[in-house]
This record gives sequence, structure tokens and C-alpha cells, in this order.
Amino acid sequence: MNISIHEEPWLHGIVDDFISKDSINYFHESWNHSNPNPYSNPIITESSFIKELTEEIGERFTLAFNNFYHQLNVGGIGDETPYCMESPKCKLIVHDPFSELQRDIHLDSNDKAFSGVLYLSKEGTGTSLYYPNGKRHSQVEWKPNRALLFTRKQSGKNATYHAVENDIPFQRVTFIMNLHRDVEKVKQAIESGETWLKKLTGTKTNLPISKPLKIPK
Repeated sequence: MNISIHEEPWLHGIVDDFISKDSINYFHESWNHSNPNPYSNPIITESSFIKELTEEIGERFTLAFNNFYHQLNVGGIGDETPYCMESPKCKLIVHDPFSELQRDIHLDSNDKAFSGVLYLSKEGTGTSLYYPNGKRHSQVEWKPNRALLFTRKQSGKNATYHAVENDIPFQRVTFIMNLHRDVEKVKQAIESGETWLKKLTGTKTNLPISKPLKIPK
């Protein structure tokens, strides 16, 4: 797996051609982007495909997270991975055009160790990456079948602040997967002297909220 590592504004990985061409092509052929209720989309009711897609994405994210962790080694607990492999959290996310969902500049919840976002739809806006002071550094270029990987907490002030700003007249469809912190491993790490884990805070910040553009008339 070829993971492109980027250091600014905080360490993150990008993987293109994440799932098979057959899977991404079938999704594009089947998804009805004009459906006002995307979760009633016919493809969603095709439980067999969604199940197969979830399994494929889960396997790819698991491999990617392991590779990403070993490349970065920013977890703070040496060779022992700080996350639980047994219970990943997976979810399909749909942002409507000019959506206000997840626009706030935020960190992921403090129980998460790794986050992955797979861009599925043909159109969308990439994840916006922010500095801790609320200044936007860049926006990941949107490409269907591109995955963004990042940890919630990194060394120093390199916290992974981000936001979703889908200011285009298209639905933004992504699939996310999170690996959560393994409580026992974290406990052992703290007992071994790793202090950064004690400093994890909630997701709320005092940073400004990015305001959505007005929907064109």
C-alpha cells in the first residue's frame, strides 16, 4: 500500500485507488445523487453490496492504519499500538450541498486513536486542515477513491484540527472508519511514563466556526 505522508499542517497520510475499481464504479453507477433523502437511496437498501463494501473498506483501512502507525510512530507508546483492532467504527456519511454539518473546526472525540475518511462520490470537497490558531492551511484535493488517514493526537501542538466545508452544489459522500483507543494499553502506557495520553481533552475548541456559503439562487 502506497501511503503519501504529508507533514503540514499536521502529519496525515493519503492513499489513492483505495478500494477496487469494480467497487467504486458500481457505487458511482448506483448512487442517486439527486435523491433528497440519500439514506433512502436504492444502493443503501442493497444490504449485500453495502456489507461487502464495508468489509472491503474495513480491511483496507486496517492495513492502512497499521502501515501508517509504523511509518509515523507518533502514538507515544513505542511498538505497542494504542488502538483496539477488534471494534472499528464504520459509517457512511452524506453531506448535502452547502451543508452546515461538521463545519466547526474540531478534533475527533478523545477516545479515537485513528481516523480514516474515504472519498466516494464523484464530486465533493476535501477535508479542510487547520492550525491550532484557527487558520486554515489547506484543503485536501477531492478525488473519488482517495483515503485520508490521521491520528487524533500528535506530538507538541500538532493537533489534527479539521473541518468539512462542502460549499458546492453536490452531495459529498464519504465512508469513515475509526479505531478507538485500547483502554488497557493506554493504562499500561501511562503507568510506563507516557504522559501525553493524560492531556487529551474533548472536542470543543474556542476556534471560529467556518460559515457556509449561501446557496445560489
